Amino acid sequence: SDQRDVLAHYSLPFLNAALVISAGAALAAYAIYSIDGSPEGSVLALTLPFPLYGILRYLWLVLHRHEGGSPTALVYSDHRLQIAILLWVATSVLIIVS
Repeated sequence: SDQRDVLAHYSLPFLNAALVISAGAALAAYAIYSIDGSPEGSVLALTLPFPLYGILRYLWLVLHRHEGGSPTALVYSDHRLQIAILLWVATSVLIIVS
């Protein structure tokens, strides 16, 4: 009763599979973006571990700890996700400015 009516047409295993597929597609898109053929692109590949960890951490929180209500609240409350984001930003900035 506290969800949208259309969600009743989808099973939980389907939604979980769609979540995992979408996460994989997002990571693949970031990998392609970070390795774009330019000299900076090959160095930007060094940032790949941070999104990989962040996406896997998010999937673990949602699928195993059932904390998938609000992605924003999840990022604000999970210190490991925050560290991954900060490390990604710091590494990206260092690569771009150097």
